[in-house]
Amino acid sequence: MKYKIDLHIHTKASRCFKGNGLDNDEVNRAIVKQAKNKGLGLIAVTDHYTLKNYSDIKTIALEENINVLPGMELSINPVRNAIRKQEKNINKTGS
Repeated sequence: MKYKIDLHIHTKASRCFKGNGLDNDEVNRAIVKQAKNKGLGLIAVTDHYTLKNYSDIKTIALEENINVLPGMELSINPVRNAIRKQEKNINKTGS
């Protein structure tokens, strides 16, 4: 079976979400409605650092025969910065 998919959807749980005055439940329902209107069969909720709205959206989406995957968007900047700091220390000391 082939699906039209969107694997990067944010909800109000993400700081980057640009809300439109709707409450959390209304936003979750609007996300599923938009997915249905686009003919999507699979979506992934990929909020920053949380799975908060995944279960609610999954429940709503099942009523519309849309599959939902959990996801999470993470920043690797702290890890990258730690690696760079360690590389600088190695370059300075030679070990």
